[in-house]
Amino acid sequence: MTYTASRKHRSLVRLLGAIAAIALTVSACATALPVQTDAPTSQPQDEPTATPVPPTATPVPPFNLEGTAWILLTYANADGDLADVLAESLIDVTFADGRITGTAGCNRYFADLQTADGTLTLGPIGATRMACGEALDTQEIAYLAALERAATYTVADGQLHFVDADGVTVLVFREANDAADTGTLPAWTEDLLRNATYVLEDLGEVTLVDGEFVDQYGDGASMVNKAGVVDIVLGDLDGDGTADAAVVLYLQTGGSGTFLHLAAMRNVKGIPQQAGIVSLGDRVQPGELTIADGTIVLEALTHGPDDPMCCPSQKTLQTYALENGALTLVASETVTPALLGVVWTWIRFDDTAELDSIEVDDPSRYTLEFLDDGTYVIRADCNQGSGGATIDGSNLTLGPGPMALAECGPDSLYDDYVRSLGDVVTYVFDGDHLVLNLKADAGNLVFAPAD
Repeated sequence: MTYTASRKHRSLVRLLGAIAAIALTVSACATALPVQTDAPTSQPQDEPTATPVPPTATPVPPFNLEGTAWILLTYANADGDLADVLAESLIDVTFADGRITGTAGCNRYFADLQTADGTLTLGPIGATRMACGEALDTQEIAYLAALERAATYTVADGQLHFVDADGVTVLVFREANDAADTGTLPAWTEDLLRNATYVLEDLGEVTLVDGEFVDQYGDGASMVNKAGVVDIVLGDLDGDGTADAAVVLYLQTGGSGTFLHLAAMRNVKGIPQQAGIVSLGDRVQPGELTIADGTIVLEALTHGPDDPMCCPSQKTLQTYALENGALTLVASETVTPALLGVVWTWIRFDDTAELDSIEVDDPSRYTLEFLDDGTYVIRADCNQGSGGATIDGSNLTLGPGPMALAECGPDSLYDDYVRSLGDVVTYVFDGDHLVLNLKADAGNLVFAPAD
């Protein structure tokens, strides 16, 4: 039997249609099946919860430095290491009115300051320029250099840290406590200065003990350097309202000389710091030492043109002040004691031949006074007299005049006194003493001002 093509085609179509119907049925059943969950279908489903949002942190403002004061603990030295402040020094900083001020261990410093969000912006740093000794100078230079590098700051646990632009801590301060800090500082007394450290010519830094320094050296320690205090006076030298000091020191280095120095000592939070020093000379005899209006005034006997080294006789008044970081002589004058206006008492007669020198037991019984009218009056033990005085430069003549002639007793020096006054030809001053020179170099009458 022969099959035609159309019949075969129809059978194939019916078969493919049946297969498609089955596939659609399976697909419909699959999409209708419920989704099985872990929880039983009989229990309600939990509501979805929102993801928690962390709270926004409240910004903490930087510590306000205005009106605070701090004392340095450590600083970045020249090697970049944090070094402790020298035990004998104190460095501090105070923040006020948009500026910083303080003491850098010896010199005072200051600068304009701006702070914002923990950052620091310093203006140019100004400072006094006193020499303070090698150790203090080195520390001070390093401190000011670290201060210039400061870019930010932090405060925690009572400490203030200055940090540079690279994040390196360059300064660490502690908060100043007036009561505690005052309690740790010594009282400003002469005794403190008698045990202070000074920088002296030829010896460098020396620390006195009870006002003296002794250094033995050479073979068998046969040579000795000595230094010590001659005089101390307290007073304000830098205008900060606290007492500083002027100290006269002697220095002996083994020879015949005794060299005197005048040191200005600043009071840095109760610690003596040498602000300047000058040499007064060899075997100068210091007199009254005072501080007035920020200056040091020294009366001293210095060497005149004809004075031997042993015996200075020229009275001078010297005035010193701290200027540009140094102790500077600002005025000096030779003081010529006045003949007039002083009651002079005869204390001795120096015989040139050293045969008949006299020490007067009671100088108040032998006096001499020059008057404005060109006359003089004397007391000669129990007698009184007067006469004319001719003064021409250093030349002096005492003319005769009326004189009482009472007998004064067997031990009276009346005759010697009156006779010697008639032989006077010149006069000089030896410090506070008046010396009347007799003719023919016979000797000298020596007088002192009456008490």
